[in-house]
Amino acid sequence: MAFLDNSGDIILDAVLTDAGRYHLAKADGNFSIVKFALGDDEIDYGKYDKDNISGSAYYDLEIMKTPVLEALANDSSNMNSMLLNIQWTDYLYLPVIELNTLLSDTKTYSTIGAFLVLTTTDSADAFAGAFADGIPNGVMLGVTQASSVGSTSDNNYVRLDQGLNTAAIPPSAPLSSELKEIGYVIQMDSRFGQLTDTSGNPIAESVIDDDNIATYIVNLDSAGNVVLNNTDETQTNQVIQGPRGTLLQFKLRSTNALNTSDYLYQQLGTTIDLPTGAGGTDEGYYMIDTTIKITGFQTGFKVDVPVRYVKRCTNGTC
Repeated sequence: MAFLDNSGDIILDAVLTDAGRYHLAKADGNFSIVKFALGDDEIDYGKYDKDNISGSAYYDLEIMKTPVLEALANDSSNMNSMLLNIQWTDYLYLPVIELNTLLSDTKTYSTIGAFLVLTTTDSADAFAGAFADGIPNGVMLGVTQASSVGSTSDNNYVRLDQGLNTAAIPPSAPLSSELKEIGYVIQMDSRFGQLTDTSGNPIAESVIDDDNIATYIVNLDSAGNVVLNNTDETQTNQVIQGPRGTLLQFKLRSTNALNTSDYLYQQLGTTIDLPTGAGGTDEGYYMIDTTIKITGFQTGFKVDVPVRYVKRCTNGTC
């Protein structure tokens, strides 16, 4: 990654994505650019100086001189803030997507602020044994699509809410159709996990790229109630204060590579002590930290969800 000098002529620096290069390499005469993205991650709009004594031509001069990021071909290092086209120009607020950790089943694991995925039956049974009520909040069983392993149950899931997060407009007010997310793009490392609905049924990925990033596309028509209209107009357990659009909810299943082998943990992860057993004694676990990227269809708003995959070491000793 680098910056390009923007002090003189206007710069246009564009590159093809992995998918673009793939279609160009076919050389079948059908290659055509039909989509592109613009972003302004590098711009600090706080430098807009409306009090500049030299006049209005100088208000945005510092912004216009800001060095710009070079275009990136690696889609795992893409833009976080894409520019948005909207029909109406009188909006006072734009929508956001927020992780909802207010419900008992949607909280993150308290000690790490992330979702913990147990990747073996041994891990689930040992971990649950340290807690009187079984699996605690923020912990999911990645070893099976069922909701339980042995005597251990798992009702936890990830939920994100979308809408206008402002108290200036009541939640009963309608959200404009051009600000309402009707679907989401979910990207995650396919070596570690797979997306499921809240019942544990797997969701098919749309594509897995050469960086092992799986892309899932879900919307209001997707099976499993992954995307729902948020019709709740109360403030109880809601992270969006104003008008609400949709909510996204899902669970995670770990891959066989994490369930049956220590290789990826040893190459990409580390070890950690976690309380296990009836007495809550600390034992050794392998762990891999990663994130899941959520992007809204309509606005391009992005949220990263932290996830930690863990596997109990043999006899609790790494």
